[in-house]
Amino acid sequence: MGEMLARLGGDEFAYLGASLEDAERFAAELEERLVRPLDLGGTRIHVGSGFGVAVTRPGMTARDLIALADARLYRDKAERKREAGRAPEARRGITLAAV
Repeated sequence: MGEMLARLGGDEFAYLGASLEDAERFAAELEERLVRPLDLGGTRIHVGSGFGVAVTRPGMTARDLIALADARLYRDKAERKREAGRAPEARRGITLAAV
């Protein structure tokens, strides 16, 4: 199987890859690109991100896998807020699922 990126809705996306390593690599590369500030007409914009990575197990449905990744996404967001001491100016949610 190759890789696939799909929009779940709003600002949430699902990445499907062959392994946990693929998902972690994808998340790291995407985060590296997202942390770079954007200059829009002289205004610097900072974009945040959150990631939830889950790996399928026997008996899991696609819905179970997405729910697990989503729960991990919200845990990641909460940890980042605590570390920063405040909510970032912008936050994007990315749900990653490796199958």
